[in-house]
Amino acid sequence: MIGVAAEEDIDLITLGWSQYGGAGRARTVRGIVADADVPVMLIPAA
Repeated sequence: MIGVAAEEDIDLITLGWSQYGGAGRARTVRGIVADADVPVMLIPAA
């Protein structure tokens, strides 16, 4: 996802997120938030 954002000159990444971030969870979300060069907006999933 980060690669596509860079290739497409994206200004913002938005992700749906279950809001569970305990051990062994949310690895993808954490990685994107940590490594993205653009802001990341997390949208709480219902």
